[in-house]
Amino acid sequence: MPKPPDYPHVRQFETRRRDIEREIQSIRATERIAGPRVGPPRHKLALLTWVGAYPLITLILMVLGPVMATWPLALRTLVLSVTMVVALTAFVMPRLMRLFRPWLLRPRQPARPSRARRRAARAVTLHRGSPARGR
Repeated sequence: MPKPPDYPHVRQFETRRRDIEREIQSIRATERIAGPRVGPPRHKLALLTWVGAYPLITLILMVLGPVMATWPLALRTLVLSVTMVVALTAFVMPRLMRLFRPWLLRPRQPARPSRARRRAARAVTLHRGSPARGR
């Protein structure tokens, strides 16, 4: 019986497809094991953004304020906002993030129980440790 023709390009395509499927499965498995990434808390990012934005706005107004004084309000706002966003994104925030990384990524302390819960826990402990009544 004659051997069917061999098509190497078809075999190569099938092999490549299987390799890609394995790689995708591996990536998905890794993501399941690693869990979701947790970034810094929003309040810390907001504070850090303000720490970068306030001095930057002050600097921009100090440098460009006299030049922009006669410009219409919309144009002044446009120039200020574009300058600020570009400077924050490209220069200020990356440096602040690197500088404050230990503070930003510090693990959160477990919440301290409320006073009522502490009293209840203390009462249970005292009750368990007290001598039995009625003996």
